[in-house]
Amino acid sequence: MTQVTTVRSDEENTFLRQFSVGVASMNLRTPEIRKASVGGGVVRIDESSQYRNAFWLQTNWIVDKKPFGWSLWPSSIRPGIWAGLEVGTDSKLLNGIAAGLQVSFIRLQKGSNGESTSAVNFGYGRYRSSIQTLADGIEAGKPLPSGLESVSYAQRSITGKMWMLSLNVSAF
Repeated sequence: MTQVTTVRSDEENTFLRQFSVGVASMNLRTPEIRKASVGGGVVRIDESSQYRNAFWLQTNWIVDKKPFGWSLWPSSIRPGIWAGLEVGTDSKLLNGIAAGLQVSFIRLQKGSNGESTSAVNFGYGRYRSSIQTLADGIEAGKPLPSGLESVSYAQRSITGKMWMLSLNVSAF
């Protein structure tokens, strides 16, 4: 009986190693208003946040060789850069974009299907996203402008800094 083994090429590993799914924590410069109401004749913020955690789809560029030719640098740790798209919430498919620097911890696995590469990436970068705020003319702690019966919201674009943790697609 002959056993057939499938071995993935280096090109496949490189391709898969470049795509990942991540979770990020973003520090919002402007608080995101999730819920507001009118009570006692004034606008009240019921729920807001200065931080947002979100899922991201990423592409990674990991340095293939030891940085600067350092012989003492571990072969399983590599620097790199990443770029990503924030997976949207509610009715949005995508909510933001980001890019930054990363450190990747790479693991080569040998199994019955040949070799595969997986990586965990830790990154720091800048993002551009949209948040929900109170509409123009509406302020917390003040009465609604004349002609309005309820609180309305506006979507605003913001930028900021974020931390990212991601796993490469080949790890799944």
